Amino acid sequence: MPKKTKMSPTSASRIVAVLVQHELIREIEAKTDTVGRKATYFVPNESAVISAGIEINKEVVRIGFLNFVGELIAIKSYHFVPEDPSVTAEFVKCKLFEMMKHKNIHRARLAGICVGLPGLIDHKKRKCETFGAI
Repeated sequence: MPKKTKMSPTSASRIVAVLVQHELIREIEAKTDTVGRKATYFVPNESAVISAGIEINKEVVRIGFLNFVGELIAIKSYHFVPEDPSVTAEFVKCKLFEMMKHKNIHRARLAGICVGLPGLIDHKKRKCETFGAI
């Protein structure tokens, strides 16, 4: 890493130590046939951070989870006809937590949630015009 980034070995080691401490990367065993000091290899810890995506349409709610390297680890569709925003929010919350429990995803690992709605968002007017009763 120091050669590619033109950092000092000490700075690179400190950065790696912090990433390991926060479990964002993990060490893997390097198999080499060379003589001398063995190299240390690190890879992203796939389960370190999880992102959730929620899509709410007129009759379907989809919830999915991506791991730290962008792999889809779970996705599920639910038939649901939104009638009231608070009912929709409660339904989504329950299904999200249900899937997290089923997939053993701890809340501390959830980095963010993205929600897609059928409609338009006017950032200047700070309004969201949805289609349907969401």
